[in-house]
Amino acid sequence: MGLSAALEARQRRRFCLILIKPSHYDDDGYVIQWLRSPIPSNSLAALYGLARDCAERAVLGPDVDLDIHAYDETNARIRPDRLARMIARTGNGMVMLVGVQSNQFARALDLAAPLSAQAGCRAGIPKTGGFA
Repeated sequence: MGLSAALEARQRRRFCLILIKPSHYDDDGYVIQWLRSPIPSNSLAALYGLARDCAERAVLGPDVDLDIHAYDETNARIRPDRLARMIARTGNGMVMLVGVQSNQFARALDLAAPLSAQAGCRAGIPKTGGFA
């Protein structure tokens, strides 16, 4: 590897984008999860596709690599502490809770709370409105 290639590799930055489709709680307060979920999340797939397009077009800049991680909580265990460490390793990042329906809102808040508590992480919950 030449000197210019080594300098370019060192100057590249990474941005960690984590997309999570939250599950919801059952009547006893447990998170509903399955070994395999029968229907994939269209919202998660659509946002993943948009993020891939952004990565290919280098919308964050020519020196930024976009690391995209997508999780559907209905078939994957989400550990907010691990997500925060993933972002901390890259130095920059964002967690997006996607396709949250009204019955999943409480779970989405519970996922966002520990991320907000982590040093350097901020979680924003948009104001919700009703139907007009």
